[in-house]
Amino acid sequence: MTDETKPQRAANGPQEREDALDSWFSSPPAAREEGSRAAQEDPPSRSDPESTPPPAQAQPEDETQALTPAAAQSGTSATSGTAQPDTAQPDTAQPETSTQLQSAAPSERQADRDTDHAQGGPDEALTQALNATPGPDNDVTQLVMPKAVSEPSGRDEQPRAAAGSEPAETGDSAEDTADPSTRAVPGGRESIPGADDRTQVIPVASAASPPRPYAAAAPTQAIPRAGANVPRTPQPPQSDMAVRGGTTGRSPDYGADADWHPQAAQEAQPPRNRPRRTPNYEVPAGQAPILPARPYSDYDDFDDYEYGDTPNGRRPGRRRGHHALLVTAGVAVVIVAVIAALALTGRISVPGISAKPVPTVGFSPSGSDAGSDATQTGTAFLTAWQNGNLKAAANITDAPGTALAQLTAYKNDLKVSSLSLMPGTASAAGWMTFSVAAQVGTPAGAWSYNSGMATYSKDVNGYTRWFVKWQPSVLFTALKPGQKLALGQIPATADKVVDRNGQEINGSNAPSLNGIVASLKKSAPATDGTPGQKVQVENADGSVASSVAKISDPVSTAAVKTTIDLNVQAAAQQAVNQAPNSSMVVIQPSTGNILAVANNPPNGLDIAMVGRYAPGSTFKTITTTLVLNKGIINNLNQTWDCPKTLNADGITLHNSEQEGGGGESFLWDFAQSCNNAFSSFEGKVTRSELAGTAHDYYGLNQKWDVGLGQPTTYGTVPDTSSNSLAEELVGQDQITTSPLVMASVAATIANGSFKQPILAPGTAQLSLKPLPASTDQNLKTLMRAAVTNGTLTGVLTQPGVYGKTGTAEVQGKTANSWTIAVHGDFAVAALAVGGNFGAQTAGPECNALLKAVS
Repeated sequence: MTDETKPQRAANGPQEREDALDSWFSSPPAAREEGSRAAQEDPPSRSDPESTPPPAQAQPEDETQALTPAAAQSGTSATSGTAQPDTAQPDTAQPETSTQLQSAAPSERQADRDTDHAQGGPDEALTQALNATPGPDNDVTQLVMPKAVSEPSGRDEQPRAAAGSEPAETGDSAEDTADPSTRAVPGGRESIPGADDRTQVIPVASAASPPRPYAAAAPTQAIPRAGANVPRTPQPPQSDMAVRGGTTGRSPDYGADADWHPQAAQEAQPPRNRPRRTPNYEVPAGQAPILPARPYSDYDDFDDYEYGDTPNGRRPGRRRGHHALLVTAGVAVVIVAVIAALALTGRISVPGISAKPVPTVGFSPSGSDAGSDATQTGTAFLTAWQNGNLKAAANITDAPGTALAQLTAYKNDLKVSSLSLMPGTASAAGWMTFSVAAQVGTPAGAWSYNSGMATYSKDVNGYTRWFVKWQPSVLFTALKPGQKLALGQIPATADKVVDRNGQEINGSNAPSLNGIVASLKKSAPATDGTPGQKVQVENADGSVASSVAKISDPVSTAAVKTTIDLNVQAAAQQAVNQAPNSSMVVIQPSTGNILAVANNPPNGLDIAMVGRYAPGSTFKTITTTLVLNKGIINNLNQTWDCPKTLNADGITLHNSEQEGGGGESFLWDFAQSCNNAFSSFEGKVTRSELAGTAHDYYGLNQKWDVGLGQPTTYGTVPDTSSNSLAEELVGQDQITTSPLVMASVAATIANGSFKQPILAPGTAQLSLKPLPASTDQNLKTLMRAAVTNGTLTGVLTQPGVYGKTGTAEVQGKTANSWTIAVHGDFAVAALAVGGNFGAQTAGPECNALLKAVS
């Protein structure tokens, strides 16, 4: 056979497997059985090609039996009822006549088909047909079985033996020894030149044949037998019938891949039951239609083809596949493009193609050179700042967090109500100046100045971004790190200063107040005059580094009113005059008002207000607050020893009067001011707890503005490991206070809560948490015991008075004498530097004061 006789699609595609099935079903069972018997009794003989009778006339289409590729591959006839091995001789079967094929009525054929379909459908019926015993071929087909052993063409072959004869001596079957060119054609047909014993040829019925089922309308094809050794090099065509249209041109090689099996391809596809149109091409008379050649790769699936469904004989199934492939490819391209776009914009991360995210800080200018880029960057920063979009402005700097905090502080601290920024032109180096015109303060006042900033560019994630080099000087040229701009007051001046009753205070009636009066005249409190406003530079601790600009002028006042009571002031001055280097402060516990401030000498350092001295045992009131709050002492009468000596912090401590010995109560310890009893709390409390108590309840370690416009820390309790906690518990070591502070401690106990001392009415006061009620009451009890049964017995003589003495030791010098006392709404603290025991100097001074004001 030639290349052109391999399985090809006929016009519109190869014949589907239903063709053989329908041809099988179109023959009645009786006819099939009769044909099978006739084939066994009277096998046809083979003849020489020269003696072959002329080809028979074309038979009606109903007489054509289409052999499926599966049947050809398995070596069985589509019309046989029992499967036989390839060594059988189906060529001896008698052809089935037209009379036999037409003997069965259409109704019988239809019934057979219905029965077969009921038993499992065309697939099951076809399987039964393929496994049936080989029967006779019809009179228009020829079945040639494959050789048991196939060799390339050119080998001499022996004539085939008659049916039923013994095999030849070579061991080949009679079929194997027959020359294909001498093979007889049943029914008087002539053989097809070029076709060998590895193929079968199923010719197309004549166009004059009556209609038949749709599967029979397809042109037939030559199909290789399964197991046939198809040579890699095809046989050359023996006649022009091997080429469609009579051409002698060479076709592509057939059998390039011997692994191809049409049956496997057919079984992979389900049967189709759709009608087909009769092909519209003509076949020359007397010629078997040979399928057009196509590449080997096209033999993938017979069921993919439909006949006449589309113009030009195209295969719809394949076309749909191409269309689906194009659609899928298009969708894939779109998806890839979307993913790439998202990846390049940084919205998603795809390994290998993802771009780094676009920076959200800095600025991307579009200038033609560095100077224009710097100008655009600086202008963008100033525009955002001017519009109040501080976050956007900060993001253009190289320190967004710091810049945002300082820009916000600039707006709030200066009370900016409007801001106008005028950019200049930046240099090629990136330096840019700008002018500022702002309305600041309350009421608002104008402030204008010039400033500058540096800009630069750098790479961020592969992008060039420009930044403003952030530093405080961007806000104001003279501003340094750690400093800020703030509003300050220009105080109003006053002609005179008066006491709480309106009586003028002067050097003759209150010599100890000369410094305070001078300060109040120069800087009147806001409650009296109207202060002016200024912009000032403040350090991190709140101190004023410099004044920048005056925003508004102050409005002066005729007089400044104070909390001083000149009557109490006179009594205090008389009390401190009893001993040199004495100072005294008197406070009203209910309000925190300072009633008197006295010093001796009166024109010296104001020790009463700003002195820095260890408070001695008067500080035991704060230590007692701590141990009571912690529950270390929960009963004032509980035993708490007062040893005469105590080893603590590497030193030996002694009581000031060598008192004690053991078995004493805590009430006794406080009243007698036993130092070692309080120092022994060292292992039960900490430095931070002691400092915290002083801070939280009594206002130490905090700044007070008493009305002079100068916030000051008047008392400190350090919290460092270098201090001796045992000494601090008794008011020694690094603790420093003044009579103002200790008078406030007495007033806090008297009131139950802290009231910050003030000199000018209306001055803002700190607010602290109150003492626990039980602690406050126990403190009053302990201080009363010091008067009735302790160190102040016989010293403070007013009924109901309570207080505490203190003797602050000073190395190499006489101890400083302290006393605090409360009577009514008066709290007093006296300090006599070098006055020795508390009850010796300071106590009597306090008693004189209280007697004078009661």
